[in-house]
Amino acid sequence: MKEIFLKKTLALAQWMASQIHLRTMRDAFIMLIPFLVLAGMMILVNNVIINPGGILSGFISDTTLSSW
Repeated sequence: MKEIFLKKTLALAQWMASQIHLRTMRDAFIMLIPFLVLAGMMILVNNVIINPGGILSGFISDTTLSSW
């Protein structure tokens, strides 16, 4: 049963790899991943560190965070 599933999956993967438009979309998403990770990190920094109502507001005064 497992071998049949692997053969069918392999056939599907080979067919998808032979399609140039699917390869182009795959490559485009791979190129975008670093930018998406960076954007996520910047959102995290904005909401946790810079936001006056964020987690750091208990440790640093709101006026100090607002002046950043």
